Amino acid sequence: MEKKCLDVRLNVKPVFCMFNHKYYYEGPCRMTGGEGLAPGFDEVLNGQIMKGVLKGLNFACPDDVCSVMEPNVVTATDDWEMKDSYLESLLKDQEKADVYFVLTLFGADRVWREFGRKCKKPVIICPNLWNPMKTAYYFNTGVETYVPYDWDEVTDYVRVLRARKAIAEANVLLVTRFSDTMSLAGADDSFVCLSEVSEKFGTSFRPINFHELMEQMKPMPEEGNSTTPGRITPNITAEEIRDLENYADQLMKEADACDISKEYLVNSLKAWKVVRKNMDINDCSACAIPCPDTCSSRRLNESKFTFCLCNQLNNELGMPAACKYDIAASLTMMAQICLSRQVPYMANTLPIVESKSGVQWISQIPEEVRNEIEDTSNLYCVNMSPMMRKTQGIDEPAGKFAIRHFAYDQKFGAVFHHDFNEDIGRKITLARFSGDCKKLLIVKGEIVKGYGYELQNCNGGYIFKVSDGRRLYKEQARIGLMLPMVFGDISHELEMLAEVMGLEPIIV
Repeated sequence: MEKKCLDVRLNVKPVFCMFNHKYYYEGPCRMTGGEGLAPGFDEVLNGQIMKGVLKGLNFACPDDVCSVMEPNVVTATDDWEMKDSYLESLLKDQEKADVYFVLTLFGADRVWREFGRKCKKPVIICPNLWNPMKTAYYFNTGVETYVPYDWDEVTDYVRVLRARKAIAEANVLLVTRFSDTMSLAGADDSFVCLSEVSEKFGTSFRPINFHELMEQMKPMPEEGNSTTPGRITPNITAEEIRDLENYADQLMKEADACDISKEYLVNSLKAWKVVRKNMDINDCSACAIPCPDTCSSRRLNESKFTFCLCNQLNNELGMPAACKYDIAASLTMMAQICLSRQVPYMANTLPIVESKSGVQWISQIPEEVRNEIEDTSNLYCVNMSPMMRKTQGIDEPAGKFAIRHFAYDQKFGAVFHHDFNEDIGRKITLARFSGDCKKLLIVKGEIVKGYGYELQNCNGGYIFKVSDGRRLYKEQARIGLMLPMVFGDISHELEMLAEVMGLEPIIV
């Protein structure tokens, strides 16, 4: 079944621990007078409070992120009884709830304390100025508790908890040539131990063999594929190839420039289709493919395609796909998609070093681009990785793009190119999970200049400014090279995600 991280919904269960005075009396716990002391007055007031809180909660929980469940309500009284039935009522639908949204009134303390100890789920506390008197108990007893400052932060918390849930429920398709956690050449900075990722993040990994996948890129022979003779496999069909040929015509028509033949474009689209079919069969919402390992088999050269377009089209669909077998980048992109609904872009992220001896540029940045930049302090560049067409969001149409070829001599391997000069001045957020599952690097930047739109291969990218280039480089050395990017500033949301995932946020 096709899965997308954006289809994941966070089930939010409201829990109301109310309180009702059964008798008329005055004293140090009664802060009112007149009819406010009358038996039955609390019931009316409680109804109004719950109605208002539910209205606020439904407004704070976006429909594309949350499902707000029916509330569970228990009303304690000044007889101070504590019943098992109270907990049974509050924990109803325990299996369906992802997070509890809790409102408690003064006097219902015993009920809400016992609920917190027994719910074993995250708890978001209803915003209230008096919360610290109560919430400290949850923190002191180890309840996973989030105390929003206001209703806007309720929205932030449900968004980051949905992202955590999406990562926990994700199955990542791993196209493997060799049985190893890492590519033989490439992402040495990815996760060191996938079982540790599964234990800490909840993510599952589902490998398939590269050679079997290659055999699926043509219609099934009568005798079956050579790698799996006699078995039924998800080979591409003649009808699907015809559909891809029509899609190739559409892409070539929409492109601002196209430097690849239709035949080779269709070859890349076939790889995308077969990967998607395997993701569908294995209920995967992300994938990672080891470029160097597959390239060195020479089968990509023989079949005249690369996986670049596959990754780009999957990212557009909200199904993060990483090149270089960079599994850490794939999960980082999933987090960014959930928090921004933007198409992520992963690429080599490199400093432009300014020192006493001059400025050190990477060779791919043309001389004329370098000369246009006056202030070279705290600059970084992103270079050499397949780009996106959709720069305004996953739900928005594609902007101006070109289709280039990856292979210089034989001109195969379709790659989208985007001109980042259209985005000068736009804010961006880059991020990366560390390979030891302990940190989340979060980088805020602003695009200064684009380059390489007219280049072939996956060359090109953009130059951007950060607050402290030297510090970023030092942090990168601990966490990794490729820092997936999305447009917009989601640094606050990523910092909150680090909080709910138990990671150390490193903010630059």
